[in-house]
Amino acid sequence: MIETEKLKEGALTKFAGFDFGVDRPYSYLEAKRTLRLAMEELRTVTKLQTQLEADIGGEGRKAITGREGSSIWDFIPLQGSDGDQFTRYPHLTLSVGSERVFAHITIPNSINTQFHNNLLALGIEQFFELLHSVNQRLRPVLRKAPDAAPWFVAVQRRYPSQRSIPIIDALLEFDLRTAVRDEAKTKRGAAKSMPEWMEAAYLAWASKRTTGANYQLAVGAIFPFSRCPAIRQPQAIQLIADTWLACNPLLSAICGKS
Repeated sequence: MIETEKLKEGALTKFAGFDFGVDRPYSYLEAKRTLRLAMEELRTVTKLQTQLEADIGGEGRKAITGREGSSIWDFIPLQGSDGDQFTRYPHLTLSVGSERVFAHITIPNSINTQFHNNLLALGIEQFFELLHSVNQRLRPVLRKAPDAAPWFVAVQRRYPSQRSIPIIDALLEFDLRTAVRDEAKTKRGAAKSMPEWMEAAYLAWASKRTTGANYQLAVGAIFPFSRCPAIRQPQAIQLIADTWLACNPLLSAICGKS
């Protein structure tokens, strides 16, 4: 019924959370259905339009195919994006994996030259400052979902053919709090400062035009099913929207609006 989209009536058509965990194993088709419901609700959050200039009426992925896999995703484009050319613009992405939900701003490999140069022109110090700002703005989200984490992902991949599953050549992901140099780390179990991770991610971006690597960045927050019960509730919609909104400083800088 999920695959043929026959679930049109009743409670099964209303988003109630991403209800996966030890007691309910991940299912690709169930994740696909729940992602569709979540995106429908997220497109009603007007702050995404007024503050991020998201095109909440714009089309996301035209087709989410397949019957199995460990992750599934969709996106909301920015205003002015060119339809099929969404990979030339930053966009608001929601990924549902077998272990977590990841709400983030995607900075694609094929982003247009002006946006690429805007990010490059920041320099590494200002890039650190922007991520520090995002990290601070994410704190209210973490208070509502204490076991969520501010997250950064940098990935290099290649495609043997147009429709093939990508081969991952490099993957760097880390808690944004490791990149905050001046944040106290006295609390037991807190993330330790390792700004070298952020430096490596930024330097790789600075060199990707020279190397020709297919390299993408993502900034946002992860919500693990095993430790974050809030993501399994209807309030997950607000957590996701607030995560995207917290990334506004970086998004504005990339788009040349700051």
